[in-house]
Amino acid sequence: MARVSPARRLWPGLVALTLAPAPCAPQTPVATNAPARATVVAGAHYRAGWFHRLMLGAHYRDLWATPLTVDVLDLSSYAGGLTPGRCGGRRQTKSLRLVGANGREYVFRSVDKDPTLALPPELRATFARDLIQDQISSAHPGGPLVVAPLLGAAGVLHAEPQMVVLPEDARLAGLDCVRPGFKLGMIEERPTEGPDNEPGFAGAADLAGTRKLFEHIERDSRHRVDSRAFLASRLMDVFIGDWDRHQDQWRWPRLDSAGVHWWRTIPRHRAQASSRLDGLLLWFTGFYQPEVVGFGNDYPNIWRLTFTGQVLDRRLLVDLEKPVWDSVAKVIQGRLSDSVIDAAVRRLPPEYYERSGAALARALKRRRDHLPDVTARYYALLAGVVEIHGTDERDVADIERLPSGRVLVQLSSGRASEPYYRRTFDRRETEEIRLYLHDGDDHVVVRGSDRSGPLLRVIGGGGDDTLADSSRGPTRFYDDQGNNSFVTGPGTWVDRRRYESPPRDTTTLGLPRDWGSRWVPLTWAGYTPDVGLFVGLGAAGTGYGFRRLPYNSHVLVRAGYATSAATYRAELAGEFRGVVPPAIVTLHLRASGLDVLRFYDFGNETRDTGSTDFHKVKQQQYLVAPALQFGFSPDADLSVGPVLKFAHTRLEDSTLVTLRRPYGVRDFGQIGATAGLRLDTRDRPQAASRGVLFSVGGSVYPAALDVTSTFGEGHAEVATYLSAAIPLRPTLAVRVAGKRVWGPYPLHEAAYVGGSSTVRGFPEHRFAGDAAAFGNAELRLSIAKFFLLLPNELGVFGLADAGRVFVSGQTSDRWHAAAGGGLWIAFLSRANTLSLAAAHSVEGTRLYVRTGFAF
Repeated sequence: MARVSPARRLWPGLVALTLAPAPCAPQTPVATNAPARATVVAGAHYRAGWFHRLMLGAHYRDLWATPLTVDVLDLSSYAGGLTPGRCGGRRQTKSLRLVGANGREYVFRSVDKDPTLALPPELRATFARDLIQDQISSAHPGGPLVVAPLLGAAGVLHAEPQMVVLPEDARLAGLDCVRPGFKLGMIEERPTEGPDNEPGFAGAADLAGTRKLFEHIERDSRHRVDSRAFLASRLMDVFIGDWDRHQDQWRWPRLDSAGVHWWRTIPRHRAQASSRLDGLLLWFTGFYQPEVVGFGNDYPNIWRLTFTGQVLDRRLLVDLEKPVWDSVAKVIQGRLSDSVIDAAVRRLPPEYYERSGAALARALKRRRDHLPDVTARYYALLAGVVEIHGTDERDVADIERLPSGRVLVQLSSGRASEPYYRRTFDRRETEEIRLYLHDGDDHVVVRGSDRSGPLLRVIGGGGDDTLADSSRGPTRFYDDQGNNSFVTGPGTWVDRRRYESPPRDTTTLGLPRDWGSRWVPLTWAGYTPDVGLFVGLGAAGTGYGFRRLPYNSHVLVRAGYATSAATYRAELAGEFRGVVPPAIVTLHLRASGLDVLRFYDFGNETRDTGSTDFHKVKQQQYLVAPALQFGFSPDADLSVGPVLKFAHTRLEDSTLVTLRRPYGVRDFGQIGATAGLRLDTRDRPQAASRGVLFSVGGSVYPAALDVTSTFGEGHAEVATYLSAAIPLRPTLAVRVAGKRVWGPYPLHEAAYVGGSSTVRGFPEHRFAGDAAAFGNAELRLSIAKFFLLLPNELGVFGLADAGRVFVSGQTSDRWHAAAGGGLWIAFLSRANTLSLAAAHSVEGTRLYVRTGFAF
């Protein structure tokens, strides 16, 4: 077991830029007889056919289904005799704690997992559990056996696992974690504190979880993390491809030296080391769940690979400069020789080694060769925006802006002269430094004449703080608590506004993201008879910033082509916070040939000649619409801004629009202003089951460009969604909407009824007028949940639409109605809904396919 001899213990105060191995006294359980052996299969239920493997991954299914012979755990002889304790395991792993006669604690963890507790209660008895269970096969069933000797070579504290089978023993009877399917597992020493003030695991004076560690280092500067040791551990995570390194995957032993409480790290739970996450659906999932990334010969995106550990990384690695990273990586690379890797892989059971050993060793050696390169990427990821945390003591921060864009940051306790934090930042690596002060009467001094360095933000805590800046730039002070004193310089900006920090996530211990950016791909597809099959792609990008929640900017860009209309549509929608606070700047750009597809003349009872070509309109529209959006609440906002439009209509022979030549055809430009008020409490905009949508707005266009006389329009929409918790989970969705145009308006600004967005069952833009009113109702039912590669939900719905237009000087009492129904299917959740509708009117039956519902 990973016992560190006190004489050879790695003391943080003695380590400079090198690592020493973590000397271990091996776990030596006493066995009087040769252990019994048993032949078992880790997971025969993970066998799958070719299509299942193609979509959900081949993973390590063949290994899980391979019989292997392992030792049976002898409770009477192992560690002098083991006494079973209680069952453990919080999420997927079944574990059993045992106490040895040698006084040490041990833990047995099943190789196979049970994902039930990792799911929300409402999903634990559903198909979702089967999906997550199937993905357990992505883990190498013998992976932890390989990891341990690699960690030992790198000098990382660790426990030493041994693969065993639980025996049929009366002492295990009645324990929930001891059941068929979970008897093959790994046993290792469990890091614990020593009894009666004796040293514990690895000679530790104390042992803590991550939550308790954070409390220690925030309270007292004498509690410090051995960041070099933690870096070595994280580089090993990257090396072995272990992406599952959230805060509960660590234990922290305290090793005291010269009055300082140094906290080392013990990584645990290595089930995801060298996991293989292949399959088309998992590849697609990786765009939306970035931590879903597999092990291979080459390193994947470093942000994705380290995603689950980013809270710890951004808190505990911020004192290390680039040379330290390079040095630690080089030391680890040198220790992971070919012979070390080969010996580690040979720890696999022979049956596993025969099938996967050579490929695993080859991948590890290639990753070792490129460890310095991926370390540089890792460092750059964390160096861009750096957060430094003080303590609850009276901290003194001395910050100096040095030549060439460098910034030296030193933190010391009021009772000590030596800093407990020191790092020099370089503008070529770091664009922003954030210094968070906690409780205590803190004192901050910023000096230096160089103004080219990173932006410095100092966030005050709960005490009476003194913040003095004599430098030339750029420094931001934030403090709304206590009786504070500010001395400002030419580059200082002070913010005393009240700010409520968001709550910390109790699972990850992190706060909402406020740095960096992220892009995800999007699909854009649908079908209507007049548009045809519409297929497009796009991407959504989100930028994050300091105190800009939930994000600083959001941009959606997409484009697609319509087969029947033989034209395209492209658009960009952007939202930018902090440009002119408190307003949000929005931008909408659109180029489209789908805004007006048909023209049947103006009126509520116009005739359809039956000739599609006669009523066809070939028009391209271009829109530029920036705006300012003012939020009243998370659900309500008001937007105002200018709008510029240009429309080009191609007049073709033998079409109604050419014969009539209504105002606005050929080339038509217009510029005006628009405003809108919106209230949206829906749970899911595309497939709502509860909430209300209320929207009202309008625009006005004066006589400018091609507009001969001022005109304007107003529009409104109200929708509500009511659901009942009864069989079939019905949802009643109702919408009422309308539009009114004043003044002489161009063709494309008319109020239209007909088509997928107004009254289904009629051609697009079937009726045009000065005003329009329409309503829609749908009753949506859920009829089945099933598993087909993914958890799915199937439903049906009925629909009823009605609407009409109004034209000045014309009289009509006719309302155009349609009725029908359709199917819907949701993948994973109702946020991913696809609907198929058929609507019948007096003019025929028309089909519609779209993501989500019509409203």
